[in-house]
Amino acid sequence: LGKYITLRFTDFEDSTEWQKKLKQLAINYCKSKEDYWWAALGQSGSGKTMISCTIANYLLLEKEQEVMYVTWTDFVSKVKRDIMSDNAEAVTDYLEKVKKVKILYLDELLKKYTEADLRYLIEIINYRYANNLKTIISSERMISELLEIDEATFGRVVEKCGKYLVNIGKDKSKNHRLQTLNLGGNF
Repeated sequence: LGKYITLRFTDFEDSTEWQKKLKQLAINYCKSKEDYWWAALGQSGSGKTMISCTIANYLLLEKEQEVMYVTWTDFVSKVKRDIMSDNAEAVTDYLEKVKKVKILYLDELLKKYTEADLRYLIEIINYRYANNLKTIISSERMISELLEIDEATFGRVVEKCGKYLVNIGKDKSKNHRLQTLNLGGNF
């Protein structure tokens, strides 16, 4: 989980009502005894990755569960590099690892993708769905956009997340990175 490994819920800024609700939902998710998935979708810079990493951190450190963090772009890049170097075994091994890990956190899901990339994701989601393996997802795409891409696959995500699927509406005022923007002036 890299730089996010030390995050706690107290680190998540909750000065607005929607942030308080998001934080409380994430805390409830961690306390839940059920095997729901988590998905935080929508506005860039709204804290989706931070809150999702905090959940992953909690499951790793507090619940001592195996968690694998994968960004979608890194996953696709690695698979394509291995394919180009004619290393099919490495592709298969990596795909199997991602599919079978106890808890998978997929960050920046489908930020960019091709139809070929989408086939890998469908395989991952379908395997994890069928084997009831907990999955955490963050993406700038709203669930309506993901359902347009592949209704069957993302319908499974909706089902597995239940009340823990969060859509953060597209609104630049929710982009924390832009709130602290200091360009040094306009000249």
